[in-house]
Amino acid sequence: MALPPSVDLLPSPPAPTTSAYRWYVVGVLHLATLGLAINVRIFTLVIESVRAHFGVGDTAIGLLMGAGFALFAALSGLMLGRLADRTPRRAILIGSTLLFSCFGVFSGVASTFALLFLSRIGVGVGRGGLLPATYSLLSDYFLPHQRGLAISIVKVGNRLGGGLALLLGSLLLGYFAEQTNGWPIFSTLRPWQATLVVAGLPGLLLALLLATTIREPARMDDTATGVVEAPQSAYDWPIIRSYLQYNRATMVFLSLAVGLFFLGTIGTGVWVPSFLIRTYEWTAAQAGQGFGWVLLLGSTLGTLAGGRLTLLLAKRGHADANVRVLLFALVGLVPCRALFPLMPTGGLALAVLAPTLFLASMPLGTLAAAIQNIFPNRMRGFASALYVLLVNLAGMGLGPACIALTTDYVFGDAQALRYALLLIGLITTIGSLFFTLRCLPAYRHSRTYALTWKP
Repeated sequence: MALPPSVDLLPSPPAPTTSAYRWYVVGVLHLATLGLAINVRIFTLVIESVRAHFGVGDTAIGLLMGAGFALFAALSGLMLGRLADRTPRRAILIGSTLLFSCFGVFSGVASTFALLFLSRIGVGVGRGGLLPATYSLLSDYFLPHQRGLAISIVKVGNRLGGGLALLLGSLLLGYFAEQTNGWPIFSTLRPWQATLVVAGLPGLLLALLLATTIREPARMDDTATGVVEAPQSAYDWPIIRSYLQYNRATMVFLSLAVGLFFLGTIGTGVWVPSFLIRTYEWTAAQAGQGFGWVLLLGSTLGTLAGGRLTLLLAKRGHADANVRVLLFALVGLVPCRALFPLMPTGGLALAVLAPTLFLASMPLGTLAAAIQNIFPNRMRGFASALYVLLVNLAGMGLGPACIALTTDYVFGDAQALRYALLLIGLITTIGSLFFTLRCLPAYRHSRTYALTWKP
């Protein structure tokens, strides 16, 4: 069912800034997300070096990149997301950027596996605060039908950062492996450690950019007749609980669909470099370069395509446009995730990974916007935190660990990583497709309810 365009394309609010400045904010937040993605993704390139250096197995690495990272990102996200409904989001953005940058540097100088674990937790806390504040801030700069595109552009930073982490990371690994004479400060570090340190430093400049150029917008609420100022304080828990209870069907089906989608998507992405190294005997530099270019191009184009598709569907009156993009992507992902782990050569595997990443990236921005469009303003930080919690626990928490456990305990062979990727990829994609179909009618009802709800 589609809402009439006049309902979903609401009148323009009093602009807190010029249109050019609003898109400048998108650009700065894009860079912050890019910096975060580099700090998170570059670690996948040094997995094999970390395993060898500390003498740990796949399960320990899976927990380090998954549960340890995701649990604290989720918990911090809930607290900071709730705080974003009460305080200026700008301060949370600055603090979160400083956190993931500093702890990214600490990851490179950690002398024990325990200290490395704690450093990755610090990066996770930064991630937990950055994303809810970003989504909430953008919801006040853009109208409902524009949010999917705006957030998609910000999320492109995540995909670009992932690709650049692999491309630049592989170059840094090669550079530090050959010489350190020009960098005395890194003379006591191994190449993988120096690479992590360099990756963390730009975040300090990003925090300065956020502090000096980003303004806090007035808070706005969507209504059926326009956009009005939100209440001056966040809603109490009984009001939030009542709102969630009314929308429970949407939240349950959307949570299951999104959780399974990110479990397969993030879990697969984390292990692709190791898959290329183990299956096709590529070097870490080859895996980083090959997968980096595919991730950079496929994911960037896919995220932008998803944002544009959402805008097109919304203009045609589809109230479920943001979720509908997920449905389209999942249909195409089923054959892609069945094929890429079975390719006879690494080049063919990357060729199939290109459309896989394109499709998997299409809903990244639209799903975050979907949450914004069914909640009132002073619940959006908390709602975004719930979304980030789900992505962290299912994607970062369970995704890498599920694939690692499947490799270690189902197949019992590190060389069987390709079959673990195949099995987990198909199960999560088909499951997400089922729950997305169940979610669509419930989401349309929640969207209509959000336009008329009053506390």
